[in-house]
Amino acid sequence: MELILLIVVAALVIVLLILSLTKGNNQTQAEQLQTALRQQMQENREELNRSIRELRLEMTQTLNQNMQQLQDVLHKNMLTNGELQRQKFDMMARQQESLIKSTEKRLDDMRTRIQKTMCVKRQFTKCKGVCRTYDDVQYAGADYINELDGVKSFECNVLLKGLAEGDYTTDFVLTMEDGEIKVFECVRREALTRPKTAKLLDASRQFWLRRGVTDWGLIVNE
Repeated sequence: MELILLIVVAALVIVLLILSLTKGNNQTQAEQLQTALRQQMQENREELNRSIRELRLEMTQTLNQNMQQLQDVLHKNMLTNGELQRQKFDMMARQQESLIKSTEKRLDDMRTRIQKTMCVKRQFTKCKGVCRTYDDVQYAGADYINELDGVKSFECNVLLKGLAEGDYTTDFVLTMEDGEIKVFECVRREALTRPKTAKLLDASRQFWLRRGVTDWGLIVNE
């Protein structure tokens, strides 16, 4: 539209020039035509300015729409990337947890095999049957309990049945001269912070509490 208006204006200018150069008997008609041409040129300029303003407004609106669409796409991509990152972190956390559990199980199996090869059998005057100890802490615990005042008899490696945690044995169950029952669990100091160890020790304490035994303690290495 702007190009057509420019062509029309140019044509009118040429006609005006021709009329200004042509002077004759028709002077009045020429002046009227010039007035009409000037009016037409003014209207054309106004139309051209109006078209330019409308074009600018349309371009501005289109640009704003495009910017909004771009922002929406960027925001959506950010949300998608954030969700993907969260899923990756969750998967890594699950893998790490699984690796920790697998490692703990292998370590427990290794300790069990080592303990079986390190089993020491001894006889004590106060022990019912053969006293089997599987590490230095339990070994020292047996000596301590055998010399402890007020102990009538004791048992070692007493199986606790019905635990949700599986098979577990209490290291020492003591019968005192007054008939009271005491329980000792042997554990290495560095193992106290392990979640599984803490869980098993708590299961042992709860087991004996349900049977009325409140004197429950630990024997740890120095």
